[in-house]
Amino acid sequence: MKRLLLTLGSGLVLTVAILMAIIGQETHNQKVPKGFASFVEDVFREWNLPGLMVVVVKDGQTIFLEGYGKTALDVSGTAVDGDTHFILSSCSKAFTAALLATVIDEGKLKWGDTVVNHLPDFQLYDPWVTQNFLVRDILTHKTGFRPYAADKLPHFGYTRDEMLRLFRHIQPDYSYRSLYGYNNHMPTVAAQLIEKYTGKPWAEALSERIFTPLGMKNSLAGELPPQLPKAYRLRWGSDSIRASYVDYGERANTWLSATEPACFVISTGNDIAHWMQMWLNNGKYGDKEIVSERAFRYMLSPQTITGIDSVALYSYAQAWSIEQGPHGRTYRHTGLAFGHSSFLAFIPEMKLGVAVFSNNETTTRPLMSIFNQLRDSYLKRTKNDWLKEPFADFWSQSDVSHTARASDIVPSLSLEAYVGEYFLSEFGKAGVYTRDDKLYFTLRNINRPLSHKDGNVFTFYAPGLGNTDVSFVMKGGRAEALILDADAIISPFVRIK
Repeated sequence: MKRLLLTLGSGLVLTVAILMAIIGQETHNQKVPKGFASFVEDVFREWNLPGLMVVVVKDGQTIFLEGYGKTALDVSGTAVDGDTHFILSSCSKAFTAALLATVIDEGKLKWGDTVVNHLPDFQLYDPWVTQNFLVRDILTHKTGFRPYAADKLPHFGYTRDEMLRLFRHIQPDYSYRSLYGYNNHMPTVAAQLIEKYTGKPWAEALSERIFTPLGMKNSLAGELPPQLPKAYRLRWGSDSIRASYVDYGERANTWLSATEPACFVISTGNDIAHWMQMWLNNGKYGDKEIVSERAFRYMLSPQTITGIDSVALYSYAQAWSIEQGPHGRTYRHTGLAFGHSSFLAFIPEMKLGVAVFSNNETTTRPLMSIFNQLRDSYLKRTKNDWLKEPFADFWSQSDVSHTARASDIVPSLSLEAYVGEYFLSEFGKAGVYTRDDKLYFTLRNINRPLSHKDGNVFTFYAPGLGNTDVSFVMKGGRAEALILDADAIISPFVRIK
């Protein structure tokens, strides 16, 4: 703690500790339940996190705002503080929901309107779903897509606007509105509506309608700030957990730009406290209305059931997960992307809001543990050990790979049977060629060697994509089409004659 020397008239020197008092941090931190501050420090150390930011809002005031660790573990690192930027990743979705609500408040569209009536070019795989898909469905993950459908496609180089045109080729795994399937691309439809009726790009409209009135002076969207904390993953070392630096390069910006309405808000601890205050004040910031109370309550209304257990019912609203349990109703969301993790939660009945950020993308468990400990402290519950149990549970899990026995694998045909050019509208032209007796696959900015997997199925590896399968549809001993597995069932690319 920095100290200031004040010289009195008598020459007496008085040492006054003032730094924390100036920013209000020390005083605020004394208002949280006893032991909470030390618990956060324990989580930070136990998980060996590189950097951590914790914000607690209670009864309309920021009562805890504390940074831990550094923005980088090398000499470039600086101490994490209230102005340190973090990628909010999927916690960005609530910003798009609130922005859409401001447009609805203006009467330019309604939650119950069909999207195609406002965006005539909007098209999904099923024509009936296209004609009946409502504005209220955009952010509630019940389109019928499998979870994380099409998340690989931005790594091929498809932009945000191009992704909209690819939806018509992505076949649903489930019927419309039947099951929950988390998706990072449908929020782009909301962004199109926002841009149509505000006349401004999504990021500019967000700044004008959300950041500025909330006083979020250091928040931004759609771009990475130059001083963003470095990205780390947690790994077991020889005797402890270590944070390993990951250099994503341009891959991070490419993918985030293609999913910006879902994942590309950047904010700080100081700014996010203002955002949480709005959610605890029925859409208002002080006396300033950001969204109407009617729209606010609709955004928090359960839309999609996601699960149930002996403790709680889980559902999803407009970009918020809902946990309805013995402690009341908790709204929360997690985010993981390119070396950063985020967790936001609020409990209206308790007038409690919590935000936790880290430059670690391995898991959000340490972030959620901090919230769970705080909630239990306010409720005076001591049943769970939120330090040791989540830690032990996470690191006890192991991935089990199931590899087919060599005797079960069907051999491929000659490589020449697959060589050719294939086309799918909106996706463009894919190519398969041979070089040095090896098969290669190319599409947009991907050009990778194929490894035989089974029969007419091959696979390739690329950063960001991981292992991706390419299956060939054969006729008369020659491939007539190929099917790309991009975490979704995509229409076949047909061979160009």
